[in-house]
Amino acid sequence: MEVVIESDSASMARDIFSVRMAGNVVGDDAIASLEYAVKYLNTPLLIVLGHENCGAVSATMGDYGVGRVLPQLIGKIRLAVQTATKNYANCTKDQLLEKCIEENTRLGMNKLMSPSEKIRTLVKEGKVAIGCGVINLENNKIKWVVAPAVQ
Repeated sequence: MEVVIESDSASMARDIFSVRMAGNVVGDDAIASLEYAVKYLNTPLLIVLGHENCGAVSATMGDYGVGRVLPQLIGKIRLAVQTATKNYANCTKDQLLEKCIEENTRLGMNKLMSPSEKIRTLVKEGKVAIGCGVINLENNKIKWVVAPAVQ
């Protein structure tokens, strides 16, 4: 998970607070870090940012052997792959990978709010915007899956 947070606190003005997790998986440590950021650093924006050709998503799709990749990582991505595979059954293999990556960012974004009352409340109140997308690593352009509604 790549969650990029722009901070608005005086000591960290214009800095980026980044939490990186392979495959955009959301776990307790990442959520705790983000709760800290929105509560104490007054961060106004959370972005779950996947990237094209994500190896963790590809491994979950069965494109290559996962070797020693933790089963927990694959398990957290599996729902995104199952959902995209069901919704985009007639895609090419490359198109399906793209849709799986997009779905994985969407699920990651939703998972940030699910267990976190603090993040959920601040998003509902419009104090924190949240979105997700997939970055093209060649040109650094983001394809928004869910664009953040920044006020």
